[in-house]
Amino acid sequence: MAEPFKSVDVAVIWAVRAFVVRCSGIHSPGSLGVSSCLPDDIINAINRLWLRHRITLDHVRVLRKWADAGCAPDKRDSRDLMMWREVMAVLKPDMQLRGIVAA
Repeated sequence: MAEPFKSVDVAVIWAVRAFVVRCSGIHSPGSLGVSSCLPDDIINAINRLWLRHRITLDHVRVLRKWADAGCAPDKRDSRDLMMWREVMAVLKPDMQLRGIVAA
């Protein structure tokens, strides 16, 4: 069985990148590695936050932008960093409860 991700940041970056790979028509994202969940588990959690108005479309855009870059934003981009941290804080309890992210 695969180990949980070490952080929500790592899990989100992995999920968004895996989702983009799948949407591009590549059926075997083997280079993305094995995880404790499916990319859809994390994408659906993000979608639920958006549908419940816990995050905005701007938050989602920030997630996509930085997941494509392969890292979380740093302090040089304070607005993106603030939005990223807001989403990570809301996702963390649910992802820990589901065993996707280590407690």
